[in-house]
Amino acid sequence: RDGLGTESFLLGCGAPLQHAAGLVDGMRIGADVDASWGAIQEPARAAGLRSFYHRAVWLNDADCLVARPPLTVDEARVWASVIAASGGVTMLSDNLPKLPAERLAILQKTLPVALPVHPGRPVGTQVDEREVAPAIVVGDDIVPLHGPWRFRTGDDPRYAARDYDDDTWETIAVPQVWERAGHPDYDGQAWYRTRFTLPPGRSGGHADDRAVVLELGKVDDADETFVNGQKVGETRGWRTYRRYPVTANLLNWGGENVLAVRVLDGGGPGGLWSVRRDRPAATWVVEGAPRWWTVVLVNWDEEPQTATQALAALGIPAARLTAYDVWAERPLADVQQAIKATIAPHTTLAIALRTGGSHPQVIGTTRHVIQGAIDIADEHWDAATRTLAAKAVNLDGRAYAVTVAVPKGMRPGVCKSDVPCTVRRLQSGHAVMEWPPGTTQDINWSLTFRSATRPAASRE
Repeated sequence: RDGLGTESFLLGCGAPLQHAAGLVDGMRIGADVDASWGAIQEPARAAGLRSFYHRAVWLNDADCLVARPPLTVDEARVWASVIAASGGVTMLSDNLPKLPAERLAILQKTLPVALPVHPGRPVGTQVDEREVAPAIVVGDDIVPLHGPWRFRTGDDPRYAARDYDDDTWETIAVPQVWERAGHPDYDGQAWYRTRFTLPPGRSGGHADDRAVVLELGKVDDADETFVNGQKVGETRGWRTYRRYPVTANLLNWGGENVLAVRVLDGGGPGGLWSVRRDRPAATWVVEGAPRWWTVVLVNWDEEPQTATQALAALGIPAARLTAYDVWAERPLADVQQAIKATIAPHTTLAIALRTGGSHPQVIGTTRHVIQGAIDIADEHWDAATRTLAAKAVNLDGRAYAVTVAVPKGMRPGVCKSDVPCTVRRLQSGHAVMEWPPGTTQDINWSLTFRSATRPAASRE
């Protein structure tokens, strides 16, 4: 630190956290990230659990922001939303010239790093989850898979079969790396097998109309998993929690079933090593500008989730709030008391919320994930001329749009700007001002409004 001087930015990586306080400018606070759904979850969890360090001790670095496949576009938006909401160091590691345009736009929407009124904070980082794995979950019923589990090193596709005789295999405890079970320094392929009995289906027959899920846990490094000889899933990544849906008619209801797991370990510890879910925080709150919040809701699960977040629990006044969907770039219905939404698996809903007013106001723009912090300055309302004006800054050459909430009884009129703009009125009553691609300069703009109804003509 002394040799670098005060003008250098020193980033700690793999350094002891507490002992580095006061010595580094930034700190890696989580594990390495990769472009996969499982690999973004542990860094996302670390960003939440260690958010208290950020801008108090150093700048948090949750590792690189990646948007490349095999992440889906929705998954890339999840990671971008977490990085943007956390406000930490933002570094890119994708091959940018080869990144598809829609992926590049995701990265652009996080830069520059927002400096909000209040830094982003996670909600629910300390929620303890009941450890279920390994188990078959049928609706609300849980069938534990305690074993005994059978284990054998090597590989043979016959080991997946339901009727394969594994009586001569050794037994092994789960969860536990196989190095602690008598196989030190073994790297390569191995198989786990266990038998379990399911209760009869609801109708007493061979099927059940409830959803069935195999909660397996974490496997180091990769797995292929079979139930009654049929493959139900495969995953790479030792930090990724395995949770596989199982077709109900694949199971022997009221009788014996067989689970077989083929594991490939490329080095270091191997096997079914953990049953902890360790889900990251599913909610982040950022106040980008005074009384202008961005709430990021994430569904880390494999099924749609209905989220309900009371505004009071988020530190937001329980008033009538205008709302804007940041990634869909469209207005939403006003919010009061609580946010309620159904979120698809592996997706995020980033909602901008602003206290509703008696006059038109900006509720969202297409420029940045964190609304109000980057591109809107000097917003003001002139009641005498019924004109909303502001300055758009930090534009990056992409097409740009500003959505305005318009109170009942008013309609948008003329749009004036340093760069020609257009305005259109949505069916919801909102006004959308738009600028074409190529604009990078700061823009002063104004939008006038008129009464929605004109007085009836006087009669002679």
